[in-house]
Amino acid sequence: MGLIIPSAVLPLERNVVINPKHPAMGEVRVDEVFDFMYDERMFLSRK
Repeated sequence: MGLIIPSAVLPLERNVVINPKHPAMGEVRVDEVFDFMYDERMFLSRK
């Protein structure tokens, strides 16, 4: 149904890539939501 992968932004965190066509997709629920503060350096253009 899903694949757990390491976060590129926060090394100690994990992301889940979910297959939306999986038969059990209707059972997927968001359990908790957290605010995330983006580091503005992520959006600086590199020359």
